[in-house]
Amino acid sequence: MFEPILSYIWRALSATVIQILILLGPGLLLTIILNFETGFVQRHALNIIGKGWYLGLFGWLGTIVHELGHAIFCIIFGHKITELKLFHPDPKTGTLGYVKHSYNSKNIYQLAGNFFIGIGPIVLGSAVIYLLSYWLLGLNPFNLVNNLNLTSSQINSWDAIAQLLHNLGDSSGLLLKELFSWQHLFSWHLYVFIYMVFAIGSSITLSPSDIRGALGGFIVIVILIFILNLVTVWAGNFITDFVVRIAGYCVMFYAIVFLIILLNVAVAMFVLFLSLENH
Repeated sequence: MFEPILSYIWRALSATVIQILILLGPGLLLTIILNFETGFVQRHALNIIGKGWYLGLFGWLGTIVHELGHAIFCIIFGHKITELKLFHPDPKTGTLGYVKHSYNSKNIYQLAGNFFIGIGPIVLGSAVIYLLSYWLLGLNPFNLVNNLNLTSSQINSWDAIAQLLHNLGDSSGLLLKELFSWQHLFSWHLYVFIYMVFAIGSSITLSPSDIRGALGGFIVIVILIFILNLVTVWAGNFITDFVVRIAGYCVMFYAIVFLIILLNVAVAMFVLFLSLENH
């Protein structure tokens, strides 16, 4: 009697796990790498040029974008912003800026919004870099993205994730090729773009409080998706199909984050070289 029910629940749970991995897995992996890299670069850069120079050259811009990322999603998800400091370094606490907000803990929409508020700096930072690539270099990263091309028989397997990662690699390669073409190498626009990417990218990483807030919203989102699958999985794979389509558009976002990571690797190598020279 209970076997069909358990089997159905398992189908819904499996679909939920696959959907979350397809939609958020690559982004989560890239975010972890980005957090580790930027922490390394910032620590060594502060030791070399000092906090004042670092904030004056890079930190102010990245911090403003970071806090605006939180604030914009607070507005979208109906949270009340009680205090906003876009760039206000505090020597006592070490904070560079902050957004304080309140919300109704019984409102599912606002609870789920905590996830997007938490990751807001990465979303807005990537969007700003996308716009800069268009304004400064005339590039449209969307044109370089390979969308997922999967059949309904594949979307309940790991093929979607493998295809997503493959497309990410292809799209990132095309983006780098276009950025560092001979046309751009001899243009000042490229070097302004690189400066902006580093200044923004080095500050859009998530603090422990950002991660805690995002985790609470993430749990709510997972529960909602699971409930949706419980209601609809009997009708077929259309929810997973929809998630795959969204993930295809996320490839552009992932490619920009990957670009930030590569630039941070280059800066990290340079910073490490300077650190060794100073010792």
